[in-house]
Amino acid sequence: MQLERPLFLSRIPNWIYVSLIILIVLLGASVYIHYRLKPFLTKKIKQAVTESTKGLYKIDFADIHVNILKGSLGFDSLSLVPDTSVVALLRKKDEAPKHLFLLELEALSFQDISFRNIYFDRKLNMSSVVIYKPHITIIYNDFKTREEDDEKKTAYQQISKFLRSVTISDIIFNEADIKYIDKSSKKSQTSTFKGLNIIVTDLKIDSASQFDKSRFYYTKNIKLNLKDHKFITKDGLYTISIEDISSSTSGRNLRLSKFRVRPNYPEMEFSRKFKTQHDRYDLSFNEILFTGINFLKLNTQRRLAASSLLINGSNASIFMNREMPPVTFDKGRNYPHVVLKRLKIRTTIDTLLIRDTRISYSEYNPKSKKKGTITFNRFNAQVRNISNDPGRLSVNHWARANVSTWLMNKGKMTVILNFNLTAKNADFNFSGGLGKMDMRDLNSLSRNMSLAEIQSGTINKAEFEVSGNLRTTSGYLKLYYTGLKVNILKKDDDTNELKKRGLISALANTIVIKNNNPDDDDGKLRIGKTSAERINSASFFNLMWKSVFAGLKESVGFTLDDPDKQKVEPPDKKTLRKMRREKRSEERKKNN
Repeated sequence: MQLERPLFLSRIPNWIYVSLIILIVLLGASVYIHYRLKPFLTKKIKQAVTESTKGLYKIDFADIHVNILKGSLGFDSLSLVPDTSVVALLRKKDEAPKHLFLLELEALSFQDISFRNIYFDRKLNMSSVVIYKPHITIIYNDFKTREEDDEKKTAYQQISKFLRSVTISDIIFNEADIKYIDKSSKKSQTSTFKGLNIIVTDLKIDSASQFDKSRFYYTKNIKLNLKDHKFITKDGLYTISIEDISSSTSGRNLRLSKFRVRPNYPEMEFSRKFKTQHDRYDLSFNEILFTGINFLKLNTQRRLAASSLLINGSNASIFMNREMPPVTFDKGRNYPHVVLKRLKIRTTIDTLLIRDTRISYSEYNPKSKKKGTITFNRFNAQVRNISNDPGRLSVNHWARANVSTWLMNKGKMTVILNFNLTAKNADFNFSGGLGKMDMRDLNSLSRNMSLAEIQSGTINKAEFEVSGNLRTTSGYLKLYYTGLKVNILKKDDDTNELKKRGLISALANTIVIKNNNPDDDDGKLRIGKTSAERINSASFFNLMWKSVFAGLKESVGFTLDDPDKQKVEPPDKKTLRKMRREKRSEERKKNN
């Protein structure tokens, strides 16, 4: 006997009737999953994490969500923390990992999981993993450790007992806060990044991908992006801001856009925050771009290897207040190639390119109560072979720089600068030249720093060559110029302004200063010696400038930086008559 459907169901189409039955079955299955499967999964997941990490890590979460039909799995308020007692035990056995991870996140979601493939084919496939607002702390300790057999195995070899393959299209970290703590030295260093977005593309772990060199940790690409990152340094002196940070493992690059280091105090106020002389930096970079980075070496060996570093469209202003006492330490440790040698991380950059940059250096002179400034505009440089890697240096131990710039934005200057990267005494040398330039364009420096004003004079060209080390330099300067005249200045105590010292200036221009080079009388070129000695409180660039300035003084025949110590012999009668004629001529010109 055939059963008939109730009358109220007789008018419903068969497909709807069947769908209702399926829906009831699914609802029942959902209830079963909620009450039976969730506790089972919770227990198994926690057990799996503990066993797979040999008790090093423990996982916890507030809730778990499973939807077999949609193929989704989710966690709320998940945390992963290391067991400190296990870390201590592993350290005694020299088995503690150098990196420890602490993870807290709002939610974790796995989408489009094929549970059928997991069960029948032992293949884990899913479209995406989304991690919401994770807080990740990475702690690096330079522990002595020996590699275990499990660590020698590839990721595929470690999962092959359970799965044949793992494939995930995208892994997305939304608004991640990452803190990296480096405890490799006595004083730990912390770097913090907030609001970081990371996209991992095409993760594949199988028998073939473990040997695929085009993949970075089994992925086709890891893309990182951080917007509007800003923080104040621990000492409160600077605010550092970056408009955009982006990186790609497939592109092997790292790019920083609109990077700014801004002092939080004006120049003089900043300098008086210290008991001794300190440089104040105001820096801005339109673009900093690393290319050809070996991310695998960076992560596993802590070695920075890159094919190039581009610094584009920058402005660097440095200020020093000379009224403050000099520093007590030796600034020789801040030579560029000494700093490179002191870096804890092994670094090799094939080529450094600096483009379209402006550099200015200013000093406050307590004698003049004024600030003198020298500028290098349109600064472009190429530096090759920047490295502190012993293997690299055994092949080539010289870093070579070619610089092109405009002194005070008026005279074109070229410099070749070479650093010996292995010399114990920090040997270096530089050579170059300066094109035609009106000497009066140097007054913003010479007036306030040397109490000497250039009244007239033209540099036709200059050539220099200097060798130096941690303490001294020696070399020569060939300065071709015409029509040099100067005014010697002094500070007026009443007005606090600089005024001309008439007699001293006249004597200097007539007797001491050589108005032309080569000399009008014999046509010989005076070559200035660039010998100089660095005191502990002087920097590398101060020694470079001091060397060139020494040659300049010999070329013009006058000690511009200390005119009171210059020996001036009384003029003879012929010279006095010449001085009077020149003075009357100048007065007539003024009256006309």
